[in-house]
Amino acid sequence: MSERAIESIFLEYLHSYHKWLKSIADILVREYLIGSFGESRERRYVNGLFSRVILEDNYISELKAHNKGNKIRAKRNLLNSWYNECTLRYPEKNIMDYESMKFASWKIIQFYYTIFTGLSSLNRDFYRGFWRNHNTAIDIFVENLLVIPSLNNKFFIPPFCFVLKDDKVEPSFEKAISWPYGLSYHCPNLNECLIDTKNKRKKKDKIISLFHFFKCLREWATYQSAYIFINLYGQGPKAELEMCLKDISFCFNYLVEKFQIKFYGFREINVLYQDFLRRMERHLKIKPFHLITRFDNHILNE
Repeated sequence: MSERAIESIFLEYLHSYHKWLKSIADILVREYLIGSFGESRERRYVNGLFSRVILEDNYISELKAHNKGNKIRAKRNLLNSWYNECTLRYPEKNIMDYESMKFASWKIIQFYYTIFTGLSSLNRDFYRGFWRNHNTAIDIFVENLLVIPSLNNKFFIPPFCFVLKDDKVEPSFEKAISWPYGLSYHCPNLNECLIDTKNKRKKKDKIISLFHFFKCLREWATYQSAYIFINLYGQGPKAELEMCLKDISFCFNYLVEKFQIKFYGFREINVLYQDFLRRMERHLKIKPFHLITRFDNHILNE
């Protein structure tokens, strides 16, 4: 493939997938990155998320009362999500950023599986059956959790809450976002992202979410033109991509953990976390500081 053709594909990526990821991440930065610059980025995110995320006891009690889930699979998927997030973030900052993003397309795949196994863990709180494919699993999550009024825009905070339903974004951007620049620039990008994702699906009547978009991004990285990252058009796009993938997955996994702690009790999830931490340090010589930061907050608020 010629340099001109590769550059054309790379520009197409920048004006679609990259732009949409950047808008998702920029909303997270604006809304939830709170604290002093002396604190880590992860600690600042935890500050903001803790102050904004609301999880009502009544909904959890009702969900537990039906008792149709599979706790073993829920916990297994949570462990898988932690492991996938560690692979996404490896190597840590002791090696320069561009080294960790040398194979950027694989980081996209690791990001997707962090998200997918996280939402699969939540699905297993109420769903015992098998899903035929990833779209089905994401549909189950969206229809049974994401769009529930007591969770949408309260627990699944912006931008995660936005869905395209009957060609209309819900909740309305104006209802969920007060940031003028976000409304004028990022929200149109999210609308474009959701429409593009819908056009890629065979079932046009389904609710479309950003989680479906993450799947489309992974499919592009797996099957289409991911090798364009071999050609480095400056460090900017790769550094931005790395930050987007880490920020989005970090914030989503905070929500997953908070939900599972409420559902199964802190002690049970903390035992799972402590065992995971011990095994990562003993067998892989890795200390997952991002996970430790989130659980420091979970522990502090129990």
